[in-house]
Amino acid sequence: MHTLYESILERLIAESRVSDAKEKHPLVSEKIDELAAMLPEKLHKYIPWAAKQMSSDQTIDVTLLADTLLSFEKNVQRIKDRDIESYKTFQDLTNAVRNVTEKQTKSQKQTSISADVDKIYESDRLLAIVPKTEEASCKYGANTRWCVSGKKDNKFEEYKDFTVTVFIINKDKQEKFAYVTVPDNEGNIKKTQIFDEKDKELSEDKLRNSLGDELDVIKEKIRDYVKSSDVGKMSEEKAWKLAKSKDVEKRIVAAKSEFVPQEVLEFLAVDKNDDVRYAVAENENIKSRKVFELLATDEDNTIRQMISLDRNIPTDIIDKMLRDDDVSVIRHALSNKNLSVELIRKFSAPAYAKNHEFIARNLSAPKDVLDKLSKSNQQYVRLQVAMNKNADNETLLALASDADEQVAKEARDQLSDRQAAVEK
Repeated sequence: MHTLYESILERLIAESRVSDAKEKHPLVSEKIDELAAMLPEKLHKYIPWAAKQMSSDQTIDVTLLADTLLSFEKNVQRIKDRDIESYKTFQDLTNAVRNVTEKQTKSQKQTSISADVDKIYESDRLLAIVPKTEEASCKYGANTRWCVSGKKDNKFEEYKDFTVTVFIINKDKQEKFAYVTVPDNEGNIKKTQIFDEKDKELSEDKLRNSLGDELDVIKEKIRDYVKSSDVGKMSEEKAWKLAKSKDVEKRIVAAKSEFVPQEVLEFLAVDKNDDVRYAVAENENIKSRKVFELLATDEDNTIRQMISLDRNIPTDIIDKMLRDDDVSVIRHALSNKNLSVELIRKFSAPAYAKNHEFIARNLSAPKDVLDKLSKSNQQYVRLQVAMNKNADNETLLALASDADEQVAKEARDQLSDRQAAVEK
């Protein structure tokens, strides 16, 4: 156990290494500070070497460098050259670490998988765990249809930053359940879904039929685990770290987060990778006008299509998107509720009949426009009117006896829902 003196001395040495490295390599001083923040003080002994590498190759990703140094320290007893200075380049160090980590035996790998779970509850009858890797998720979710446990098109990496998935195993009945939670930025559970082995969603009551009263204990353990987890949380510091990473998947995580600062979304909206910009366009919490302007004119038409569906997009920007070269972009824009009423009326005219379906589904379409479209000879136009919450009762009553059964059914269902709401 460290004495107070030893702790102070260790910190002073660490600070000295950082300041000396910054003095010798001023061009990468900010990166040195960033690296120092990622490493524990005992690993600041590697900073002089790392600073030299970053100075000679300024394309080195700081996060990747930190991860490699942490892995080097963890496996140093198994590495032939343990002196960091023996590695002339960052790539040399990366190769040495990779060679060791890839030489795990089958039994070592199996042990590693077992260690890559967090056990949050266990009794004689039940086990509740959180897999932390795709391999562990596949092992403990074997013989289920869960997308996070499949051998093909596995979604574990895609969901791990946004959900905490708990595998609950009933050892007596040989049953498995996936208890999926979505945390907010404060670590509170805002949404829960439960799935059986066939990936069929269950109610909590049905889960209780299998687990009994122990479910209450497990739920409490899950709440505590989620609260202490970083999943779903997105501080400004973390958002910028992810956004500036060379790892595309990390930038996508930042782009998709509902808690990411708008300035970070603006930064990612001009990312060179199409998938990152598309992830920004998918984000339903865009508030920055700059982001909308950038994505509305993006060179990728699928990105323009996605942003044209956004319900927060300013009216003048969505209006301009009607001049897009891509037909799908125009049609998405026509159905956007922020489209100006002036343009909704214009495109409801007979001359634009091929686009009436999209005007008919616009939730800002005036009642008189919807009534006019309800008399269209196109079944799919009348169907969209019947489903539109803005259609008035007289229009729906007329559609309730439509020759097309699907149109009539949608109109009757909406009238029934309105009557039920009034009676409440």
